[in-house]
Amino acid sequence: MNEMTLYPSRKRMLAFAVGSFVFSVIGMATVEDNAKLLDYAAFVAFGLCTVAFASQLLPRAGYLTIRPDGFTACAMFRAHEINWLDVLEFRVVNIGGNDMVGWNYHANYQAQATLRKVAATLSGVEGALANTYGMPAERLAALLNQRRRIALDEGTAVRWGAGGADLPSGWSGGKRPSKGQ
Repeated sequence: MNEMTLYPSRKRMLAFAVGSFVFSVIGMATVEDNAKLLDYAAFVAFGLCTVAFASQLLPRAGYLTIRPDGFTACAMFRAHEINWLDVLEFRVVNIGGNDMVGWNYHANYQAQATLRKVAATLSGVEGALANTYGMPAERLAALLNQRRRIALDEGTAVRWGAGGADLPSGWSGGKRPSKGQ
């Protein structure tokens, strides 16, 4: 199984950056001489959105790298590595009107348990990708599920350390996962 890296749509990020900039200028134009702090809200909010979307145009700001042992999701220059063994399955979720790819972690995965419970309560999943990388969410979820199944069947999802097989990140106890678990 080969490594592959997907990137967000640059056209979409550019369109959001330009749109946010336009709304920021409109927000500033509506501010009057006797403006109060709240009057600057549109300017500030859309100005921050402009910066956020424009930063996504920079190299390595956002990507999804799919490897034999798992994947790395990077958004706003913050990368998170996740092993296939840590994930139960990928599925499409609708969050704030946007279709996204989300997942729940394996029951033995213990890292960030409180934050995962909060995320699951709010969205129905414990984790989600920030982007669909230029493809429909259904297609990306199917691709990730397929790559996960292949890795579990081939045994490439297990991390190998100096002393043999290591537990997947965040697993509790000394119980080793079996092939396909």
